[in-house]
Amino acid sequence: MKKNIMNIGKLLKMGLVWGVTIGLVSCANEGAGVVQESEELGVETEETGTFEGTTPMEEEPAYDYDADETTTTVALGVNADELYTDLTTTELYEGWDANDDNLLDENEYYGAFYDTWDINDDNMLDENEWNTALSDFGFDDNTAWGWSDWDTNNDNLIDENEFGTGLGTAGLFSDWDMNDDNVLEEREYTEGIFGLWNDADDDGILDENEYNDLYVRYFDMDVVQYNPERG
Repeated sequence: MKKNIMNIGKLLKMGLVWGVTIGLVSCANEGAGVVQESEELGVETEETGTFEGTTPMEEEPAYDYDADETTTTVALGVNADELYTDLTTTELYEGWDANDDNLLDENEYYGAFYDTWDINDDNMLDENEWNTALSDFGFDDNTAWGWSDWDTNNDNLIDENEFGTGLGTAGLFSDWDMNDDNVLEEREYTEGIFGLWNDADDDGILDENEYNDLYVRYFDMDVVQYNPERG
């Protein structure tokens, strides 16, 4: 009986040792798994004290859009101030100012506008010049600018007197006279021209094509003033 008790005790002791051994092996395996996972994630390990494996790439922060921010697109071309600067280099205004007071009265204005439209400088407007100018200055759909109504002597030409009569009826002079002093300064004349040219797209800028096509045609037949780099 005593022998049987001893055998049972021995078996229990062996079972306890075996259980402890299995537990240690299991813990060791779990530890190895943790180390392996740590290596894959690039975590500092206890064994080496260094980073191993591949460090995960940090995500770039998303752009935090500020609703109050605005983006300004600067259009390239010539604005009214630059057109004024170019026009002053031609000295055309001085030629239109018959009484040399540095202002255009209404009659001088009629002559200036007529001279502007008379592209070939023959002191007559033929129908081709007329139709081109109507389109360029935005009057081609305006019934008040009918060829037959302005060519009052029916000679298929519009002289300066006929033009002045028609232009007086159109009322442009008062529209351009911004300070209502009954004369036009060179700036007012230039801005009046610019307003008609720019009316098609109304963006406040004459781009290179618009500028070269219109400015050179009506103000400078020989020299292109446009400078693309200044826009």
